Amino acid sequence: MHIVLLSLIMSLFTSVSFAHDPLNMVIEITVDLKQPQLTATASLAIPPDQTVSLNVHGLSISDVRVDDKPLSSKPTKDILPLGPFKKDTHVIIHYTKDFSSLKNLSLNQTASLEHGMHANTLVQDTLVLTEAWHPRLPDLSIYDLTVITHKDLTAVSEADVVTVKADGDQRHWHFHFPHARSDVSLVVGPYEIHRIQHEDVELACYLYAEDRQLARTYLDKMTYYLELYRLILGDYPFKRFAVVENRAPTGLGFATFTLLGQQVMRLPFIPDTSLGHEFVHSWFGNSVYVDFEKGNWCEGLTSYLADYLYKEKAGKGPQYRKELLVNYQSYAKDADIAVTGFRWGRDKTQRAVGYGKTAMLFHMLRREVGDEAFYKAIRLFYQENRFQYASWNEIKRAFEQVSAKDLKGFWEQWLTRKDIPVLEGTLEQRGEEVRLVVTQKNRSTLHTYASSVD
Repeated sequence: MHIVLLSLIMSLFTSVSFAHDPLNMVIEITVDLKQPQLTATASLAIPPDQTVSLNVHGLSISDVRVDDKPLSSKPTKDILPLGPFKKDTHVIIHYTKDFSSLKNLSLNQTASLEHGMHANTLVQDTLVLTEAWHPRLPDLSIYDLTVITHKDLTAVSEADVVTVKADGDQRHWHFHFPHARSDVSLVVGPYEIHRIQHEDVELACYLYAEDRQLARTYLDKMTYYLELYRLILGDYPFKRFAVVENRAPTGLGFATFTLLGQQVMRLPFIPDTSLGHEFVHSWFGNSVYVDFEKGNWCEGLTSYLADYLYKEKAGKGPQYRKELLVNYQSYAKDADIAVTGFRWGRDKTQRAVGYGKTAMLFHMLRREVGDEAFYKAIRLFYQENRFQYASWNEIKRAFEQVSAKDLKGFWEQWLTRKDIPVLEGTLEQRGEEVRLVVTQKNRSTLHTYASSVD
């Protein structure tokens, strides 16, 4: 299982630094699962002389007010242009989003979705919104969300602080998340909430009533991962982490929570394996964002710091590395994909490169610089790129700074070449002496692989 931590939509708006201070959008929505639809308002203040292009794909906009006056222009190709204005200007957008097309989506149909990919779903009593449900700003921005639901439903979104207020048959859920991000996710379902406080972090499980017995196992394991990765990676980025159950078979990671399918959560090995992977995405993917245009480093790094680490701790590191190599040979040895060309794990070939080969790259990098420098560089990379987009360039910069090594050659051969070393071994006997001669078969006019032999 893998996480994904971020939608590919982010790649459309990649920005490493801000030309202006991050904008702040306030969203208030009312969710009606019977219709099913949501009605909403989104408001933001635009500074003077600044132009903002809102992505409003999939939204039915009923009214746009600029300082309480109707806006005459209409969205063009899903983009609503605003500004520039001569003074601070307040914009309010009224819109609806209909989910009738999702209402008849069966559990079997959702199972055919690519695992880990973002998609809106409505299965039985649970709504999951990960794309095209609110106006999106072009750069990393602050989003403040309030969700109104029926009293029997619980809303979940990215938040350091969640407050809830009862109002008759309704509940008002407010999600405070102080960090700039590309968009917002929302889950609404009939959950029981099980929570504990571990020092300065709230840990929670949002479970269906029939699975409440899972709470203690998951809470205990979250506590373990929190302590483990604080030692390895540094302070946890947020004030909350939650495991949220879903009817659909998802494996998605968001800032402050992960969304796991009901059948997956019931598997006894998930708390010891996949949950840790999702937890690591709190650092990489959900607080250091992926600059997709320059390659997705996140899945391979997370796999190495979670999936591989657990095998190494159990004394099974060599076997796990062999499995990664076998997968690569089986699915990707003839593929025209470099590590920098990986964007998303759409199939076994992509995953063999983006997860497997990239995890092996980090293992080789660890051997190149040593354990102490490796983890120090990982922590430096995290600290310098929190709540910003980052690419392989930032990773290289951190490792070169810590190790005082020039990693240009390492970076070129393992990130930009689309192959791996092809070795051929022959035995030569000379009298009583037997020699093993290893020949690298694949060469190029640019350079050959530099490989070490143990």
